[in-house]
Amino acid sequence: MTDIPDAIRHLIVDKVNQGESQRKVSLQLNVCLSTVNEIVKRYRSTGSTDNRCRSGRPKKTTERERRFLCQLSKKEPFMSPRQLLRDAELANQISLRSARRILSASGLVGRIAARKPLLNKKHIRQRNSFCKDYLQMTASAWGNVIFTDEMRIELYGSRRAYVRRKVGMRFHNEYVCKTVKFGGRSLLLWGAIKEDGSRILLRCPKIMNSAAYQSVLNEGLPDIYSRHSVLMHDGAPCHRSMSTKLYLERKKICYISDWPSQSPDLNIIENMWAVLKRNVSQRFPHTIEELWEVAKKEWYAIDNAYIRKLYASIPRRLNAVRKMHGKQSKY
Repeated sequence: MTDIPDAIRHLIVDKVNQGESQRKVSLQLNVCLSTVNEIVKRYRSTGSTDNRCRSGRPKKTTERERRFLCQLSKKEPFMSPRQLLRDAELANQISLRSARRILSASGLVGRIAARKPLLNKKHIRQRNSFCKDYLQMTASAWGNVIFTDEMRIELYGSRRAYVRRKVGMRFHNEYVCKTVKFGGRSLLLWGAIKEDGSRILLRCPKIMNSAAYQSVLNEGLPDIYSRHSVLMHDGAPCHRSMSTKLYLERKKICYISDWPSQSPDLNIIENMWAVLKRNVSQRFPHTIEELWEVAKKEWYAIDNAYIRKLYASIPRRLNAVRKMHGKQSKY
């Protein structure tokens, strides 16, 4: 019903009460007949011509349909709202925006999914057992562990880049982020850190086999390894090969032999790699040699306090994995 002024509403009621027909009142006051009928009906039932309180436009979906849409999203969390509408057979009933609003009202908000390694039952069991055993280690004992790892850094990374430009110049050459297939040229780096801030960064061969890995250890470990140190490396084939095990025994290097596979959340050097990649990307190197020089400079520029903070987080990481029963943690 259109919005009719209060004076006209009262006049309609008065004329009808005086015996005039609703059609005649409609013609006299230039008001739709159905509107006159609705005003008179409301007055006779409520004693007032005022509009009643309304909740807004009626919902196009029932409570059951909304609940089904949310249940479908919980069952398939990676399904898009458009796919959910199609599977719930609601595509012709409500809009995509309405679907998103229904999901958000139920606490199902769209977010970027965290990227974590795929874990099978064996990985989960190993991680859970490792964390249970090593929770007994004291903070001073962890301070003797040298965390090591390899990382490939690309000359043309895939990170999103922000640029400040004028409107309409998005595709001008100076404002475009250049990309190369497979990241272009890259460097394989080996790094090691210790709680006191000591660290090593070495440039590795393109292919890291057992012989190359042993050569890297032979070059890098003497500067950081001491009598009380313990080497930590992950389950890469070149780390766990029989040749490397014999090398470590021959060199009398103590190492953690039961480090669980697929566990970057327990290896604190992964955080160092993330900082290094971010800092290097902000320096915009143009050649592979410039990339190496920038990487070395940024690696040794990381604050020692940050490394100590990473070591202090180890017990919390172990506890987090235990609470998740060996599955992915927030680290």
